[in-house]
Amino acid sequence: MKPSVLAPVAPKSIPVVSGLTPVNNTRLDPGTPIVFDISDTNGLASITIYTLRLDGRDLVYDGSFTDGVWQGSFSTNYQSSEIVVTNTNKNFHFSILKDGGWTIVPTLQIKAINVSGVEA
Repeated sequence: MKPSVLAPVAPKSIPVVSGLTPVNNTRLDPGTPIVFDISDTNGLASITIYTLRLDGRDLVYDGSFTDGVWQGSFSTNYQSSEIVVTNTNKNFHFSILKDGGWTIVPTLQIKAINVSGVEA
């Protein structure tokens, strides 16, 4: 009997958040953006970003990869923010700035799901 040969299986990647500046719990001037990158070697299916408050959270950004195109938008209070997408849906550079400036030190909650369904 001949041994069967299995095709190699690509390892599941994990979405990675990197380059966060300023670092957590740093006092921010009102006009200082929070900058970071999100990437995944297999591609991202969706990204949702919130700022957390004592009484809840604010939606900052919501986007998804649909029909081969990345579609997303910043919510009303974050229209001064920017996103740069490279490699279609694999690399994202965010610069988050609250319209009117930061009044408190924000805590970000980032939900990134890749095309394999792995969440970070």
